[in-house]
Amino acid sequence: DHPAKRSKSGASLFGDEHRVLVALLARIGVESPATDGRDDPSAAQFAMADALESRTMAQRLAFDEDERVALVGGLKALWDSSEKWLRMCLAPSRTGADSWGESLAKVLLRVDSLQPALVDTLLERVGALASEAFDTDAPLADSTPRLILSHLRWLDALVAPHELVMKLLQVLEVCPPPVQREVIALISEVAEDAQHELVIDTFSTLMVEDCSFTLPVLHALSVLELQPDLAERVMEMLVRALPP
Repeated sequence: DHPAKRSKSGASLFGDEHRVLVALLARIGVESPATDGRDDPSAAQFAMADALESRTMAQRLAFDEDERVALVGGLKALWDSSEKWLRMCLAPSRTGADSWGESLAKVLLRVDSLQPALVDTLLERVGALASEAFDTDAPLADSTPRLILSHLRWLDALVAPHELVMKLLQVLEVCPPPVQREVIALISEVAEDAQHELVIDTFSTLMVEDCSFTLPVLHALSVLELQPDLAERVMEMLVRALPP
């Protein structure tokens, strides 16, 4: 099977403004959607014949600093332009007539030299969307913030876990409660030992401000492999959280 054919003219849904990005994606074996999918929903998805091959070609492309900056900058501009276009990058890609594979975002996040900048850009979108009206309790496929966090949660490896946690702590402050709970869970999974005290302090403050966070916070802290003194602090938090 081969990716679904796009328009014969090679036109992209994203228009002339994003032509550089579309050209860079084509070089790594990714076809950009040509329509918004009103007549054929599958035509509004990215297409790639082989995710591993596209990832390998993206690694080669990213060796060139100018092209790496152009690719990351192009994706940021695309994601800032439209939540719908961002969701296209988070959705499964077309790999054949009736088959689907990894999303464009997931493939590119697995390229070490691209990951840190893409993570920052995606988390900026979570923060931006937090100030807009959206259904945070919607199913995963319908919630852009949850889709982004899911992509980060299931990465095979993190290039800069310390920076990711610091960014997540910032995002935590501006997210609505349903998304905050998912951010809390993600922080506990990626936090390094040196960050445990900061994480505990942040979570403790959150519990004091809103007791509905008690269970997600305590569950998240139970995942951490804490030093004895920090484990004792968590036990004290637990005792204080218990009803009298």
